[in-house]
Amino acid sequence: MPIFARVLLVLGLLFVLLLVAPVGVICMYEKQVLTVKLRLGFFKYTAFPRKELTERQRKKQAEKAAKKAVEKAAEEPSPPTPQSYDRIDLVRRMLPQVSVLLEKLGRGLRIPVLLADVRFGLGGPSQTAIWYGRMQALVGQFWFLLNRYVRLRDGHIHIEPSFEKAGIEGEAQLELYMRGYTGLAIGLGLGIALLRAMKASKAAYAAKQAVEQVAA
Repeated sequence: MPIFARVLLVLGLLFVLLLVAPVGVICMYEKQVLTVKLRLGFFKYTAFPRKELTERQRKKQAEKAAKKAVEKAAEEPSPPTPQSYDRIDLVRRMLPQVSVLLEKLGRGLRIPVLLADVRFGLGGPSQTAIWYGRMQALVGQFWFLLNRYVRLRDGHIHIEPSFEKAGIEGEAQLELYMRGYTGLAIGLGLGIALLRAMKASKAAYAAKQAVEQVAA
C-alpha cells in the first residue's frame, strides 16, 4: 500500500474515533472567575484560564500590547458601530430552530448539572425591568425545550433584577456531554440557525428604525 494511502487511512480512522468518542465541556463561574474544561475521551484540558505564563512569554505579550497601543493611538478614531439587531430578538428567533434541532438530536446530549443564580442590573429601573421580563420569557422557553428533549439530571436557572447598580454577578455551573458526531451535527445546526436568525433580526431592526425615523 502506498504511503499516501496509509496516511489517509490513519487520518480516516482518527476522524472516525473522534466522531464516536465522548466529548464534553465543564464550565464554572464563581467569585467572578470563569473556568472552562474540555473533555475528549479520557483526556481533560483546561481551556480557560490559561496556565501561568513564563517570564519570557509575559515579556512578549507586553511588547505586543505596547506595539498595538502605539498603532491604535496613531489611527484616526473610528465612529462607533451602529447597532444592527436586537440581541434578545436574535435569541427569540433562534428558539424555533433550536427546538427542531433538539427534537432530532437532543437525546444525544447529557447534562448532569445546569445551575445558574444570576443578579443583573442596567443602572436604570425601567430598562432593568424590561430586560428582566424578556430574559425570563426566553429562559422559560429554553427550560421547556431542555426538559422535553435533553437528558437533564439536575438544574435550575434563577435570574434576579438589581435596580440599584449596573453589572452582572452570581454563580453558574454547566456539565455537558455527548458523542463527537452529535456535537458536530449540533454545531452545524446552530451555525445555520444563527445565520438565519441574524438575517431576519437585522431586517426587522432596520424596518423598525425606518418607521421610527418617519414618525419622528
